[in-house]
Amino acid sequence: GPTTFEGCQGAAGPSPIFEGGRNNSVLSFVAIFNNVTARFEAKDDTLTNFKLVDPYFLPNRGGGGGLWHPLPANVEGVEGGRWASHIFQTDIPGTDGRPSFLLAALDRKRLVNTRITPPMLLDVGRGVAYGQLNLEGGPETHDTRMIHISWLDRADAFGRSPCTEPQTTSFREVRYDPRLGENGSLVENPVAEYYDLRGDLISKAIGALGPDLKVIAILNDSTTYLYDFEANFFIPSDVETQLRLELNCEAVGACDNGTVVLFTVTNNDLFAERSRNISMDITTPHEKVRTNFPLFASETKLLFRAMSDRNSIEIFAGGGRGVYSGINYHRQKNSFISANSSSEDVDILCQVWKLSPIEYDDTRLLRSQANGSS
Repeated sequence: GPTTFEGCQGAAGPSPIFEGGRNNSVLSFVAIFNNVTARFEAKDDTLTNFKLVDPYFLPNRGGGGGLWHPLPANVEGVEGGRWASHIFQTDIPGTDGRPSFLLAALDRKRLVNTRITPPMLLDVGRGVAYGQLNLEGGPETHDTRMIHISWLDRADAFGRSPCTEPQTTSFREVRYDPRLGENGSLVENPVAEYYDLRGDLISKAIGALGPDLKVIAILNDSTTYLYDFEANFFIPSDVETQLRLELNCEAVGACDNGTVVLFTVTNNDLFAERSRNISMDITTPHEKVRTNFPLFASETKLLFRAMSDRNSIEIFAGGGRGVYSGINYHRQKNSFISANSSSEDVDILCQVWKLSPIEYDDTRLLRSQANGSS
């Protein structure tokens, strides 16, 4: 029969809290209630009627119905610093349905939260829908990754949307980095299975950058409209610089239809002690956005990855600390990827691959882990 939550009208979007883990009995549910998030307990063993026991479980409205998950694994190679127990999908004030999350420590005896952080965006693209989180890659994979599935959900100025041309869906792995800020932060990168979709190597470039734009790759629309681009920018620890990267541009230095990424590297410790600040400004024909993240003292290269097709572009910088997805329609016969640096002390190593599309009936993406590939 139907499930009802006391005092809730419409779709409350409940998310369970399990007693002793995911495979044990349901302890209670959290759900949207009066524009915040409340906790409910079952009235009986049927688990169809729930009473309100805590109307202020969290002071934020749950995005997508209150999705409550254990904190994911630390980023690879980073130990310690795990103070939070859960992440919660929530709305940033004035928005709804964007990929924003907060961290909290759940006291399982009292079932109250402490040290609740402000919401944080995993992806700064304004047209990104919140998507869905899944703690398991599948029942037969023994996959413990936290997978974030999201999509672009906003039409461009011409009324076109990836939801109709077709929908652009992305699969990403979410991890926790305790080094980022006072409370740590979440980072995300494409799932490893995307490597399986790489085809022929289109281009490879290595060398020094300077003030003049350097062509990295020329992409032919008929054969390489779908590509996977990786770059390492080698930046000495004492160098402050601006890096400019142009993708899907109709000509070198002319990027009215493409995506421009501007990195400003400054020596300060805005996010962490003995770190540099990276400001990432992204400009497309449809929007301008900015995000900031640190580059630690031990890191002398800035990692960058972009995946793009005729409709969209996805950007991952700093190992998933800066993420952007957006609509980017490019229909020119050839397009260019170019880069420059205000400092002549910066080197680049980059490669571009053809990328196979993800078909709707293609099960490779989340099955290859079970088969031992990466």
